This record gives sequence, C-alpha cells and structure tokens, in this order.
Amino acid sequence: MAREFSIERVETTKADTVIVACVIVLAGMGLATLFSASYDYALRFFNNPYYFLIRQGLALLVSIVALLICARVDLALVQKKIPLILAVTFGLSLLPFLPVIGMEKNGAARWFRIGPASFQPSELVKLVIVFYLAHIFSRKEGREEDDWTGTIVPPAVMTALMVLFVYAQNDFSTAVFVLFLGLCMFWIARVKIRYIISLIVVPLPIGLIMMFTQEHRVERIITFLRPKHDAQGISYQVNASLEALIQGGFWGKGIGMGTKKLGGIPEVQSDFVFAAFGEEVGFLGVVAVLAIVCLLSWRGYQAALASKTSFEYYLGFGLSTLFLYQVLANMAVVSGLVPATGMPMPFFSAGGSSLLATGVLCGFLLNISRRAPRESEASYV
Repeated sequence: MAREFSIERVETTKADTVIVACVIVLAGMGLATLFSASYDYALRFFNNPYYFLIRQGLALLVSIVALLICARVDLALVQKKIPLILAVTFGLSLLPFLPVIGMEKNGAARWFRIGPASFQPSELVKLVIVFYLAHIFSRKEGREEDDWTGTIVPPAVMTALMVLFVYAQNDFSTAVFVLFLGLCMFWIARVKIRYIISLIVVPLPIGLIMMFTQEHRVERIITFLRPKHDAQGISYQVNASLEALIQGGFWGKGIGMGTKKLGGIPEVQSDFVFAAFGEEVGFLGVVAVLAIVCLLSWRGYQAALASKTSFEYYLGFGLSTLFLYQVLANMAVVSGLVPATGMPMPFFSAGGSSLLATGVLCGFLLNISRRAPRESEASYV
C-alpha cells in the first residue's frame, strides 16, 4: 500500500534510537580514527596534517544531510522512481571512462571528477542493486515459483549487467560483492535453491577467467596463500596490517599512540585504516566496534521483519546485509583472512563516496524503522 509523506506522520512516528546511537558512535569513532591514522601521511604529502580530516568532515556533513532526507522520504515514491534511478546509475557508471572527467588510479577507472568533487559510481551500484531487487521481488510476489522467465530471468539479467559495469571499471572485488548481494536478495525472496545454484554455477567459469586475467589479482591470491611471498612488494601492506593488529594486543597502545601508521602501512587512511585502529585500541576495541556494527544490522533486520510492505521488508534486509558484510569483508582483509580487496570500511575509510553511500543506507534503515507497526516498537522512543 502506498504511503503519503506528511508532516503529521513525521512528527508522530519516531525513529529507532538504537540505530541513531550506533550511527553517531561509528561516525565519531571513524572520524577520530581517520585523523589519527592519516595526519602523518597528510603532513608529508599535502603539508597539512588536517587534509583528510577536513575532507572527511565535509563529506560527513553531506552524508548527514542525505541521511536525514532519506529517513523522511516517501518510500512509495522512491519505489516508483526505481527505473529512473537505474538509468541514472548506469549513466554515472559510464562517466569514469570519459576523457577529462574520468579518473584512473592504479590502473582502475573507478572515479569521475566534476570540479573539486570526485565520485565512485560502484558505491551507488551497491545500493541500487538492493533497491532494484527489493522493488522487482515485491512486485512479483504471488507468481508461480516455477515462473523462470517471468520471475527469475529479469532480475538475474539486471544483476549481471550491474556486475559487468563494475567489473569494467577494473573493480573485481566490488563486482563479486554486488553479485553476493544479488544472491542474498534472491534467497530472501524465497527463490528456489536450484535456481540460486544455477545463478552461481553458470557464471563461475567466467568469473575464474576474469580473476586470472589480471596479474595483480593472481598476485593477491598467491600472497593470501603464501603471506611471506614478496614480503617487500605485493605482500607488504597485508603483512604490515597484521603486525599492527598483533602489536595492539588485547588493550591496544592507546589512541594516537600507534606506530605502524607512520609510514608502515601504505595509504593507511584508505582500505586499511582499521589496522591502525586495531593497533591503538587492541582486540577489545575491535570487538566493541564489531558489536556496534552487529547491533545496527540487527536493528535493521528487526525493522525489516516488522515492516508492513514487502518492498520495505526486502529493502531493509538488503541494506542491513550490505552494511554488515561490507564491514566483515574489510575486517577479513585487514586481518589476512581473505585476499586483499578494495572494499572500504564504512564510516572509517577516507572517501566521500563511501561515506555518502553509508549515510543514505542508514537513512533508509531509519525510514523503514519509522514505518514499523507501533506494537512491535516497545524499544523505540
């Protein structure tokens, strides 16, 4: 049932304060960690120790505005605009390949720049795949489960297109993550397991070919299997990250007291910023952050289960899964449990695109929590 946005509804329906508190704590910890990890690098390369702090702070302000808007927007209106959102996403995904505005870094064309601002479209793709599949599966509820061509093929084709667009930007890890999100959405939509297995098995040979077509991907796999391989080259960043976590011990060295961030971990402000955090706060601090992340995701899943429409249910599930598993993927890379990827740590890694996407994600989780039935909200205020 469509819901109309109104001031009266906003005033009488309160958001989940647990989600709000988790967002505030993670945003504050992320900003403090980024400054602690990046000030030496920023001073050496930009002659300004506050370079990344200022940029991340401005991005955080924009993300807060986006969060507040997304927490109040009419979800029925958003659902109607899914085709337009898809078209815009595909259009933005082409911009990194254009001359002048397209940006290439380390052989990957993942960004485009307009004026002083840059954007990474793959961060948008991770959100849009969830919105699209939530929309399509909510519309197809009630159809025959064996309606392969009508129920399975369209979302499968669109998911494949999004994966290919991200892969074309030389972002294999994010492409795999988008595919993972799609499969999770198929599972929660109760698609028969044989169809899900088909969606895994059919593209598997293509995925293996893609994986081994780039030398750096092969080197990352070798590094994962043999951590001491090329210790001063391709393995250096991961080994330095592990050393930082080990030196942190149980209690940590104290905020601002870490040493591996001082040139020990290359570009520590990016995907490996959580290693600097682990060195300073130790195992106890890492577990505390993981607990907050799990709490936020759990409240997102609760809001999805309590929602009144199938679109909100699928959307809440998908967004909670996106947030939780992106955090877990980053932690796994930093601790050497999986091969190195380019997956940022939400709230912590430097980058306005990731922070903006995280703000939008949390805003919509709050939106879904506001619409849950009152009787299921004993802990909402």
